[in-house]
Amino acid sequence: MPGTGGATVAEEFPVEKCSTCQANIIWATHEVSLKPAPLTADPDPNGTFALRMTEGNVTYRTVPMAKRFGRRDLRLNHYATCPQAGQHRNRGRVAA
Repeated sequence: MPGTGGATVAEEFPVEKCSTCQANIIWATHEVSLKPAPLTADPDPNGTFALRMTEGNVTYRTVPMAKRFGRRDLRLNHYATCPQAGQHRNRGRVAA
């Protein structure tokens, strides 16, 4: 699982760089599906994912639309913001 080393944001989530656009990302594992995903390191007003530390691992969950209003801690999937997202399809981990 990605997420070891690198700088951290205020909440102490490990931050890495996207290997193509160099944006700050946080690798997290979905709480239910266990699917890893690169999420934007900075919260976004249009974010849909909430992060938390679970037994030393960063996990994420989708916040239902009705519960997103006023939240300032939600992130986007980095594939939605990466200018080179197409280069990462079916390639696995993005960060170096």
